[in-house]
Amino acid sequence: MITSLAFATSCSKNKDDGTWNTSLGKARFATDKTWEISRNGITQVWSDAVEIIGAKGNYNGGNSTDGYRIDFRSNKSAYKGSLFSWRAVAEVENICPPPWRVPTLQDFINLDKLMGGTGENRNNSELVTLIIPRYLGDWGGAFGGYCGSGGALGIQGHGANYWSQSQSPAGNGFCLCFSTGGNVYPQIWDFKGNGFSLRCVRD
Repeated sequence: MITSLAFATSCSKNKDDGTWNTSLGKARFATDKTWEISRNGITQVWSDAVEIIGAKGNYNGGNSTDGYRIDFRSNKSAYKGSLFSWRAVAEVENICPPPWRVPTLQDFINLDKLMGGTGENRNNSELVTLIIPRYLGDWGGAFGGYCGSGGALGIQGHGANYWSQSQSPAGNGFCLCFSTGGNVYPQIWDFKGNGFSLRCVRD
């Protein structure tokens, strides 16, 4: 079900254009669509992808070498949003405007169950026709690829990568990843310096 997006009054907006200020610049959701998904007593509401506008290049900050890096993709409607380092999504204040928040590992596990999955990481060619179309349709996901720590774009059109705010025991960031090849990983971790997409969730 698609509903209208409304910002809380506590969100710091620039004028009335649906954008808000963060320590990284000016942010907004790619569209005003939201996705409400319910199954077996679990309900989640997701925003569209977050993008930074009116800025160029990378940002430095945080307390590791990857900083608060943001990378920008070619402007294709199928690849929505900017690509953020893990520290940008986990440490920047108001990267998701209230009442939205950066998802947790548990949010992705629950999302996979809402999509008809198990919540576990898996690789099965049947997922291409059974589960992945639900991620693309019911959840509004996109095969936007990723930006490597060296700045090169990869797997656009083949892979989807979304950060959570959760950190793995190995010191990396947990993420949700799925691909055209039938991989669905709702609880995998990756290097914090890679640029992944961000979708916000609200309770």
